[in-house]
Amino acid sequence: MAYTQDNLDFTVTTPLGKDKLLFKSLQGDESISGLFDFKVELLSEAKELDFKKIVGKNITVTMQFAKKNKRFFNGIVMRFVQAGGDARFTIYYADVRPWLWVLSLTQNCKIFQNLSVPEIIKKVFDDLGFKGAEYYRDALKQSYDKREYCVQYEESAFNFVSRLMEEEGIYYFFEHEESKHVLVLADDSDAHKDCPGINTARFWQVPHQLPPEDAINECQLSQQVTIGKYAVDDFNFEIPATDLLKQVTGQSGKMRRYEYPAGYAKTAQGEKIAKRRIESYEWEDDLLEGQGYCFSLVAGHKFKLTEHPAKNFNAEYVLRWVSHSLSLSHYSNSFQAFPAKIPFRAPIVTPKPKIYSTQTAIVVGKKGEEFLPINMGGLKSNSIGIKTVKMMKRVHVGFGLIKVGQAKIGGVFGCHALGKKSLSVF
Repeated sequence: MAYTQDNLDFTVTTPLGKDKLLFKSLQGDESISGLFDFKVELLSEAKELDFKKIVGKNITVTMQFAKKNKRFFNGIVMRFVQAGGDARFTIYYADVRPWLWVLSLTQNCKIFQNLSVPEIIKKVFDDLGFKGAEYYRDALKQSYDKREYCVQYEESAFNFVSRLMEEEGIYYFFEHEESKHVLVLADDSDAHKDCPGINTARFWQVPHQLPPEDAINECQLSQQVTIGKYAVDDFNFEIPATDLLKQVTGQSGKMRRYEYPAGYAKTAQGEKIAKRRIESYEWEDDLLEGQGYCFSLVAGHKFKLTEHPAKNFNAEYVLRWVSHSLSLSHYSNSFQAFPAKIPFRAPIVTPKPKIYSTQTAIVVGKKGEEFLPINMGGLKSNSIGIKTVKMMKRVHVGFGLIKVGQAKIGGVFGCHALGKKSLSVF
């Protein structure tokens, strides 16, 4: 008689068909502005499986409690392993990650013009085939300036969108459904929904009793020293006498961080950047860390802690990360959370690529134009000599006003070389 997952609390659904693979265990982590990574152990009565039918495909692990509350872990099988077994079952392992992880396999050079960062991010997703509500949801509340010129240079699409989000104070998390997982772009506390199923967790330390499904049995509240001021500065060559320095003061701490250049041309932009930067430190001021059995805890979602004897623990929190451990007879987790009233900003950790020398470009213009006028030492030019990986030849991937090398440039003096169409410049 074949084994079945009917009436079990922990099940797995795969493209191989019903009960072709049986759930045994899951270990894994999920976090805000991070890629979840679940290690799933599976059993099958089949001694051989067609790997092509499951690698790169969606699978879902479902937890069901009290026959009404369900929790889903959905993702793409990025790696599938056949291991040992016994006379009845063969053991298989699946590394399950989000579709966003696939972007880390790419590398490109590309120019985006006159687009805001959210528009750039969505274009990157769409161009790679991850298009629309099936894959992502825009929960952004802030307005974002269009960037005249934005370059992806010798970096993966994942690193590119990650550093843009970090620069603009945008973060993301995932919502898991029965057949898909959706990335949520966020910049405001309103984006954090209640944890699915159970949004209130009880502190529980009753000896010799089975803990309830909403139990947290250990937790600690911490506070740490952080910075008190963040200053940003930049330089605008069109208005060199203007002081663009902006500084904001935080809730605590005395130390000051200074960032130059911070990538802006107007003082109002500098104030927004400084505020976002200090917020990327302040959410770590007060942290709740704990462990328990509350199965509904999901990174990026919020819950209320109740019944702790120390009243300052009992508050509403947003989950920064959750580490899960499931087997056929057991579930537990550990987590880190911050107060729901504190805005979250992802730390700036993604490296920005560097161009280590001058780059060549070809001057372009409208039909009939031979020499192009110079404005502030800039010319309309093509992509700075970018080559595509596929074609391995120079292609026009974008046009824009970029500064070119000149011997001298000043307000009332200098020397300029006229831009002649089709010639190379530095």
